[in-house]
Amino acid sequence: MGACDFTPGLHFKTLIINKVSTFDARVLTLDTQSERFLISEKSVIVDSFAKWRIDDVGLFYTTVGGDEYEANLRPERRKNPNIKSGYFRPLP
Repeated sequence: MGACDFTPGLHFKTLIINKVSTFDARVLTLDTQSERFLISEKSVIVDSFAKWRIDDVGLFYTTVGGDEYEANLRPERRKNPNIKSGYFRPLP
């Protein structure tokens, strides 16, 4: 039998990790509501979606606090200017 580091008696173990967070490794879908844009006197309805996945869990946790709802809000805040710039881009 091998040597033991502990002496006989009562010992206590302290808990190091208080909370374990799990993150979804699958491809997630962000589906937004359709929006209406007026382009050169025509009304266009634009429906958009995005597929995304968590690649770096540490970065995801530090930027959005591990909250998937907050992660879905970030692209939605930036999508309108990007959609509009795509439609109003001058033709070559």
